[in-house]
Amino acid sequence: MRTKRFHIGSALLLTLGLIVVGSLLVHWREFVGGIRDGYREGAAPSPMIERP
Repeated sequence: MRTKRFHIGSALLLTLGLIVVGSLLVHWREFVGGIRDGYREGAAPSPMIERP
């Protein structure tokens, strides 16, 4: 039972870690792209805040 529980826990941790890393990579690309576009335009608005 202990080994089975450990395998389930490690699998959950692995999947959670993969999801977190993937989302961080996607947001990091968006963040860097927004900063580069901001510098190109002459100002650096934060990509996280969307202005209407």
